[in-house]
Amino acid sequence: MSFPDTHSLEFQYLVYGDPRGLQHFHQTTLLNGVVVFHCESPALRDHPRQEWIAHTFSAQDLLEREEYCKDQYYVHNKMLGEIDNMITESADLLQRRRGCIINSSGVIAFDEWAVNGRDFLTFEPQTLEWTALSDLAGPVAVKWSGQSVGNHVYGAFGQSDCPRTHRMFQQRRAAWLQQAAKQDLSGLRIRLTEDGVPIEHGLQRTGPLPNGDETVQTRLQVQISTNRAQTYRCEIESDAVNFSVPWDERLLEEPDMILPVVGVLVGSALLILISLHYIHRFWKGSAGYKKVVTDDIP
Repeated sequence: MSFPDTHSLEFQYLVYGDPRGLQHFHQTTLLNGVVVFHCESPALRDHPRQEWIAHTFSAQDLLEREEYCKDQYYVHNKMLGEIDNMITESADLLQRRRGCIINSSGVIAFDEWAVNGRDFLTFEPQTLEWTALSDLAGPVAVKWSGQSVGNHVYGAFGQSDCPRTHRMFQQRRAAWLQQAAKQDLSGLRIRLTEDGVPIEHGLQRTGPLPNGDETVQTRLQVQISTNRAQTYRCEIESDAVNFSVPWDERLLEEPDMILPVVGVLVGSALLILISLHYIHRFWKGSAGYKKVVTDDIP
C-alpha cells in the first residue's frame, strides 16, 4: 500500500557472470518507484530515463552520475568476490537494493542483499550492523560488521546522502513540471460565463500547477448569488479544442477531461470551484493533440 505523503529513492544493483567468464553489472535508480537512471557494463554510462532530467541536469551533473556508476561497478564486483571466497557454494549472482523511504514520521533507510536469488544479508544504517539472513551468510556478516570505516559510509548514505539526493531530484522535477505546464497551457483560454457573458469581476485564478501525478491543474473561483435564474458555464478554448460545461448545482463529471467541483458556503452564497484536470488527454494547436505534461518516457 502506498500513501500520498510517502516518497522514496532506491538504488538497485545486479552483478552476475556469463559462461565466458565476463562479469556484468547493472545499476538502476528509482525515484518514487519510477526509473530515472539506468547504467550497465561495459559502457557504464548512467542514462536518463525521464524527460525532465534532460532539462534539469547539466553536462557536469551527468558526468558525476557516470563516475558514481563506475565506482559502484568496482565496489560491487569486489564485494561479490569477497562473498564467493567466504561461503561454501559459488556466488554467481549478487542483487542489492538500498535507499530511503521518506514520510511524515522521518527517514527509513534500507540496505538488502541477495546471493544466487536468495535473501543473504541486511545492513542497519543506524546500528551499523550486518545481519545474516541465512546460515550461509553468517561468516560474511561477522567480518563486515567489524569494518568500521566502510559501515559508517554506508550508514551516512542511508541517513543523509539518500534523503538529500531525493530532495534534489524532487525539487528539479517539480520546477520542470511547473515550467512545462505554463508553456503547454499558454495557448489555452479558460473562463467562467454567466448567461454567456464572461465573468471578470471577483474572479480568482490559480495555476496551472502540477498535481504530482503527471497531470496539471488550473482553478477559477468566484462567489455568486444563490439566485438560479442565471446559467453558469466553464469554457475552455484553444486553436484545436472547444469545451463548454454547464454547472447545474450537482457534481458534473466528464471522464478524463474536466472535473467541476462545487462547494456550498454557509449563508446565501455559493462558491464555484472549477478544477481542470488534463488526464491522458491531448491538445496542441491545429497540428493535432499531445499530452500536456509527459514525464514517463523510457
